Amino acid sequence: MYWDNQKLFKETQKALVNNNYSGVSLFLGIANSSMIEGIDTIKIKEDTTKSLLAVQMRSLFELRDYISNNKQNQLKFAYRYYSNDSHASVPLIAEYDAFHVIFNYYPFKLSYNDYSNVNQALISKIENHFENVSKQMGYKVKPPEDMVNSFGYVALNSKNYDDAIYIFKLNVKNYPESYNVYDSIGEFYEARGDKAYAIDSYKKALLIKEVPYTRQKLEKLQGK
Repeated sequence: MYWDNQKLFKETQKALVNNNYSGVSLFLGIANSSMIEGIDTIKIKEDTTKSLLAVQMRSLFELRDYISNNKQNQLKFAYRYYSNDSHASVPLIAEYDAFHVIFNYYPFKLSYNDYSNVNQALISKIENHFENVSKQMGYKVKPPEDMVNSFGYVALNSKNYDDAIYIFKLNVKNYPESYNVYDSIGEFYEARGDKAYAIDSYKKALLIKEVPYTRQKLEKLQGK
């Protein structure tokens, strides 16, 4: 940003004014490259020394301030000043922090109650979260099969049959090539006494993968 009388900084200013960056994220990691003892984000801007490192740091803070004060371009921006890191040590930790900032929408947070009380509110929470993740990522991101499956069994064991069948069918829709989704929905139908549907589901599971336990359940229902 400081090079050639701030040539790149000036080009960046024009780009941020003239372009729209909706859907784009930028994390700026600033190291204490000046190596001046006791320097902080306030003092560096007041510093008037002409050393290359001090000039470089001031240019980075100018960039930070310019982006922070010009939000019309819709750029998702965050920064962090690493007072105890140098130019050499900052990349790894800054990259880690950047992932947390850029993908802050990705983690799916559940409460203790969510694991034991499966209901429509939780189902909506799951679907809305992964719909938002898909929108942010630009491609379809499905709820993890194992997670959804476990919630299906929680609902089934609680005799919450309406939500259980919805959840198991959601997994079948999202993972039609998985034997386990058919095996699980087969157990739902078996628990509900829907023998024909259970047999059909177990057969579908076995067409994908031969699993002894699934075969045993099918043969038991068939009276073999």
